[in-house]
Amino acid sequence: MRISIIFFLTICLFSTLFMRCDLPKATASDDKNPLDYFYEGQKLHNFGKFDSALVLYNKAILLAPQNPEFYYERGRVYYDLDSSKLALSDFDKAIKIDNNTSKYYHGRGMVHSEMNNFEAALPDIRKAMELDPKNPLLHGLLGDIHLAQGDTLGALMDYEDFLALAPNNPDFHEKTAYIYYNLGQADKALSECEKALKLNGKDADYHYLKSIILSKLNKDSQALQSIEIAMKIDPTNRKFYYLRGVLKLNLSDKSACEDLKKAADAGDESSAELMKKYCKGTVS
Repeated sequence: MRISIIFFLTICLFSTLFMRCDLPKATASDDKNPLDYFYEGQKLHNFGKFDSALVLYNKAILLAPQNPEFYYERGRVYYDLDSSKLALSDFDKAIKIDNNTSKYYHGRGMVHSEMNNFEAALPDIRKAMELDPKNPLLHGLLGDIHLAQGDTLGALMDYEDFLALAPNNPDFHEKTAYIYYNLGQADKALSECEKALKLNGKDADYHYLKSIILSKLNKDSQALQSIEIAMKIDPTNRKFYYLRGVLKLNLSDKSACEDLKKAADAGDESSAELMKKYCKGTVS
């Protein structure tokens, strides 16, 4: 009996932690222009010095409280600090001052989505797309939200819209391949996966996905070749050992149990179950 590979499609949306930073209060005791503080804050933000960037953004806002860009950039810092509520507050302020800039809605929609508040995220993302319809990132984020909501076909359309605008992004070819695989369209899944690999042949997960798809097409010998490439790139991933073990079982390769044992020892329960059934007395 041929063994089916256990494989689930998941979309991970970041859980967020509210973090408040105790920072020096902003003062406007010198003669600097607010833009000076703003540009210095951007440099520090780009170098990962978030607390120092916040001090400078606070000073810029104190001097020019009606500049929406200052709130937007400070909101981005709060976002990077996982301070979701503070980020939302700043994006709200930016939008209140200027309701015609796509990235302000994009920022607020992204925070809502990572808080799993999709009903609030969707209007923001759609408004951002209305203002900037050729931004592929917006189509990608909309696809992630639709997929998280269980709207697989909607997500597929969004990812295809993304790829129409940014065809050289391998991650979205991979995402599209996942969807086609789960829709039972393995040939289309393989085509998208091969596009991802053509763009980045050094990603172990792409080779892993190709192996799964090939196995679905009853091409276990080719699938074995793909998973072995993945394992050369990343020899520590337990799911790779599980998959290679399953493929070897299907090909009557006696070394299958060695792979299943490695995966089981690393905590893979599916491998442990297969060992009970197929590997009695074969490995120590």
